[in-house]
Amino acid sequence: MFILGVLVIALQRVGVPAGSFIFPVAPLILLVFLAILFVRGAVAVSGVALSIWAIFVAFALALSATTDTSVTSVIQIALLWLPIAVLPRNLSSNRFLAGAVLATSVSGAFGFIQSTVSAAMPVFPDPLASLPSSILVPGFNDTYAVVWGGHWMKANGGLFLEPSFLSLFSALALLAVLTGAVRVGRWRVICMLTLLAGLLSSVAVSGLVLAPVFLVWAIVRMRQALPYAIGIVIAIPLIRYLPQTAAIVDRATNVEGTSDSMRLVLPYTNLVPQALQASPLVGLGPGSAHAITLSLAAQGSDGLITTPTAAKMIYEYGLVGVVFLALAVLYLGTRSNMPGLFVIAVLVALIVPTDGLTSGVLVPVSIFALTRVSDRDLRAQRIQPTSELARIPARRELITR
Repeated sequence: MFILGVLVIALQRVGVPAGSFIFPVAPLILLVFLAILFVRGAVAVSGVALSIWAIFVAFALALSATTDTSVTSVIQIALLWLPIAVLPRNLSSNRFLAGAVLATSVSGAFGFIQSTVSAAMPVFPDPLASLPSSILVPGFNDTYAVVWGGHWMKANGGLFLEPSFLSLFSALALLAVLTGAVRVGRWRVICMLTLLAGLLSSVAVSGLVLAPVFLVWAIVRMRQALPYAIGIVIAIPLIRYLPQTAAIVDRATNVEGTSDSMRLVLPYTNLVPQALQASPLVGLGPGSAHAITLSLAAQGSDGLITTPTAAKMIYEYGLVGVVFLALAVLYLGTRSNMPGLFVIAVLVALIVPTDGLTSGVLVPVSIFALTRVSDRDLRAQRIQPTSELARIPARRELITR
């Protein structure tokens, strides 16, 4: 699972061509891996989650047929979200999350190199950008200038689809380390510094969506947070003079008219009212949100509008879709015994800042980062917990003696 966590982050920009569509390769690797584990009996299937998944897919296919909208979008959602029905038989520690945190940490360090180099000269090191466009996942701005017309570029860490993803995942990884969702041992300080470097070099505010979660953690874990607070205070004279810091503060305080406004505000003020007026119950059909943003771009109006999960669900699937999304979020949150604040952070990242419905990186990470289940949940699925299985040989040995 550790290698899979690394691969989901490292291969998110790479896809498999399927006609005119390019499907992200990392989720396909995960599906193959889960299929092998299922055949070997190493995973079980949750009947509740599988039922929710099947009913939604049937609803989406029917909606697609009646509205003449994208079947491809439905297939993509079906494949990406199928792993939500999987329950592990042996996952006492989340090695998938550890792999994802490591890859994000390395990406943050490289992102700082990208930012520094491009600030000094009109060069942006990005090896994956040289791959053929036929195998690169389309529809993302892998980088763009911090200041329009300049050569200083926002970092994507070399691995992430765009700078906003580097920002969001760096913040998530930081929370994973702080809350104890993943343990990095003696590498803790280096890991956190590289993740902070990723946050800064992205010059994006997506990670700031999780700021309230950081604040709650600092209040709840005041004694644990105190050394970090002291470190930040000491480092402020250095951090405040970094150009990345100034750029992020400027974007955070001047959202109107920026791409952040088009990501976090306009979908709710533009697209959602249209859907609620036209078809509030079942929405306008799969893929229709993407189609309307392309239409707006062609007209030269609001062309950078993106569709975060909540807005996309309302626009494409209406209130019925919102119910399914709520059920999926509730299931993911309640079945996990990961630290509560980390669970909240993952679910906020899934719903609020970007499209978490059809994302080839956000969906797998959201599902597998929260898949450390409790013994009680395993017993509910009639699976003997690993902790109990581990004690069986010892008992037999004692009886033999």
